[in-house]
Amino acid sequence: MTELQRLAGIVVSPSKTFEDINQRPTQVFPIALLLLFSLLGDFVVYQVLVTDANFEQMARTKVQWDASLAGQKSHGTEEQQIGTLRREREYWYLLPLIAVPVSVLAVSIFFYIVLLLARAGATFAKVLVVVCWALVIYRCIGGVFTIVALLAGGPTNFFPGPAEAWSPTSLAQLI
Repeated sequence: MTELQRLAGIVVSPSKTFEDINQRPTQVFPIALLLLFSLLGDFVVYQVLVTDANFEQMARTKVQWDASLAGQKSHGTEEQQIGTLRREREYWYLLPLIAVPVSVLAVSIFFYIVLLLARAGATFAKVLVVVCWALVIYRCIGGVFTIVALLAGGPTNFFPGPAEAWSPTSLAQLI
C-alpha cells in the first residue's frame, strides 16, 4: 500500500491497513500529517477566528473561563494572562512543532513499556508507527471535521474554551 492508500485504508479497512503498516513501518508520513493538521488547526484558531479586531474580547473570555474552571483566580493578573495569550497567538506555529513529536514519543514509550511487560515482542519502531497512525485517525480525520465546523461557525460563534469543545461531535456546544 502507498501512504495515501494507507490513509484511506485506516477509514475503510483498518485491519488490512494496520497489517500493512506492521509489515512495512514508516513514521515520516504520519508524523508529517500530524504536524500539518496541528499547524492547520492552530492557524484557523489563531489567525482566522481570533483576529486583531476581536483578540481582546476573546482573550478576556478565555481568561475568565479558565478562572471559573479553577474556582479561583489563577496566578498573575488578567492583563498578564492576556499578554501571554497575545504571545501565544503571535508564535502559534511553534507549539505543534514541539508538542506533536513529544506527545507521539510519550505515548509510544508508554505503550512500548506495556507491551514489554506483556512480553508481546513488539519493537519500539513498530509501536511508534502504530501510535503515529492511530493519532492520524484521531487528529487528522477528526481535525478535518473540527476545522470545517470552526470555519462554518466563524469568529462570532467561536468560544475560546478548551480545544475538545470545538469538535463538531462535542456536547459542549449545546451548553
